[in-house]
This record gives sequence, C-alpha cells and structure tokens, in this order.
Amino acid sequence: SAKPMRFVIGVLVGTFVSVVLSIHLYHTIDICLDLPPERANAYMKKGTLLRLLGMLGTLALSFIFSKYIHPLGVFIGIMTLKFSVYLQPAIEMIQEKEKNKQRK
Repeated sequence: SAKPMRFVIGVLVGTFVSVVLSIHLYHTIDICLDLPPERANAYMKKGTLLRLLGMLGTLALSFIFSKYIHPLGVFIGIMTLKFSVYLQPAIEMIQEKEKNKQRK
C-alpha cells in the first residue's frame, strides 16, 4: 500500500535532514571555537537560525508534497536524532552501572 510507504519515506527524509543539520552544527561549533566570543555568539545564532529554517522548510515541503511524503514521518525523523541526544546521558549512566557490576 502507498500510505505506509509515504510514512517510511517521510521518516527517511526527516532522518537524513537531521543528520545534515547535525553535521552543520558540528561545523558551526568548530568555527566558533576559533572566533572571539562576540563574533562566535553571532555566528552561532546565525547557524541556529539556518538549522531552524532547514527543519521548517523540510516540514513545509513535506506538506506540499504530502502525496508522496508523510509530514508526520518527516517530523518524527527530524526529532529522532534530537531525542537520542537527550537520551545519551541516561544510556551512559546505565552503561557505567553495568561496568561497575561486572567489576565486582
């Protein structure tokens, strides 16, 4: 059926955009580390705005092409990487507990 495929394509598109935005964030931070604080702050704000526009633009395009790409799938794909970043400290804590159990 075409409906589940639209959703899968949406998730894949959202995930791809999320990875591209993460790479952009990495490069933005890398450049900011070499700038004086006041220029770094302005550069980081510009990068944040670009990434936000990228997310909103992708979502807008998914609504325009909703016959082929499911907007909810795109949203979930974009948010998956954000969720995993917030989850990372909890995963690290669990792994540390497991290491400590194995040492005993």
